[in-house]
Amino acid sequence: MRRVAASVPFWFLLLVAMLALAAGIAWASELGDAPIESTAPISLTPTPTVSWTATASSTPSPTVTPTPTATRTPTPVLDRHSCDQIRNTEYRSISEREWFLSHCVTPTRPVLAVSVQGQDWRTLVCSYNWDCTWAMAVIACESRGDPNAYNPAGPYVGLFQVHDPSSSLFDPVANIAAAYSKYLSQGPGAWRGCP
Repeated sequence: MRRVAASVPFWFLLLVAMLALAAGIAWASELGDAPIESTAPISLTPTPTVSWTATASSTPSPTVTPTPTATRTPTPVLDRHSCDQIRNTEYRSISEREWFLSHCVTPTRPVLAVSVQGQDWRTLVCSYNWDCTWAMAVIACESRGDPNAYNPAGPYVGLFQVHDPSSSLFDPVANIAAAYSKYLSQGPGAWRGCP
């Protein structure tokens, strides 16, 4: 019989041996036994496990009741009475707006003659710090633009039909000034029947 020459390299034989050893270790760990290096005999009997069971306690556990939290009621926002605090902010109420308009707004009045001839009173109306379109609509509604309009029920006189017992507000300059003063104190609602 002829001997086959050792043509398998040594490193290959070492690799096969290591793989066999790793497979043996993996097989042993699957069985739950000690590793191969251990000299203890292999035992296939299962080890008993200890289980604990909970028993009901005879003492009741304390009940926790939630403490009610106090609810805050919103504090009412009070009107401001300072021109600097109100200026360039939103009004908190209608009364605050009216206070600001009557105390903090100075009407811009152009230098005009005491008596305005023809239709020049339109320039004067638009020089005040109110909506000019609204003011002209009120004049159209109340007097149809007639500075001599008169309603004896008040008596109401002039462009804006301002209540004037002395009937001295036929002059457009005086009538517009009185109407603006009324606008500052009562707002646009002072002319309820008109826009």
